[in-house]
Amino acid sequence: MQGSNRSTSVDINGSPVMTQEQSRRVIVQEAPERRPTNYIALSCCIFWLCNLLFGAIAFGYAMASSSAADYGDMKRARSNAKKSLYCNIAGVFVTIIVVIVIITVVNSDD
Repeated sequence: MQGSNRSTSVDINGSPVMTQEQSRRVIVQEAPERRPTNYIALSCCIFWLCNLLFGAIAFGYAMASSSAADYGDMKRARSNAKKSLYCNIAGVFVTIIVVIVIITVVNSDD
């Protein structure tokens, strides 16, 4: 038999003994790469509470990050997640600057 791991030996009494060698198979799997944070919830908060423009752009990048992670492209998912975070941060800072400018202009009319 080809491909069989059987062997025949003889015991003390001279009787044939069939033995079968067991083969071991080791399967090594890499740990799955962790999905990056996609910042969808933060993008929604920025959209509704701070800055519509930057919130919408950040939401688009967050969705692209989630989609890339679904397809297993973690490099692109991380890149889009960073862009989403940066847009969210920019939205907060732009809103703060606009509010400060508006308060300054309104109070300077005195």
